[in-house]
Amino acid sequence: MSRGNGSYAGTATFEPSAVPEAGTWAIMLFGIGGIGASMRVRRRQAKVAYA
Repeated sequence: MSRGNGSYAGTATFEPSAVPEAGTWAIMLFGIGGIGASMRVRRRQAKVAYA
């Protein structure tokens, strides 16, 4: 617990977790690709023409 004097009395530990399954990676990559594709389409449609 911090008492406001710049010190921390707790402990910090790092425990590596398990590697995600192949299906999880596939869904994540598909989602990232979908976000990239939607951003690319929006950029093309954002043209403004003044007459």
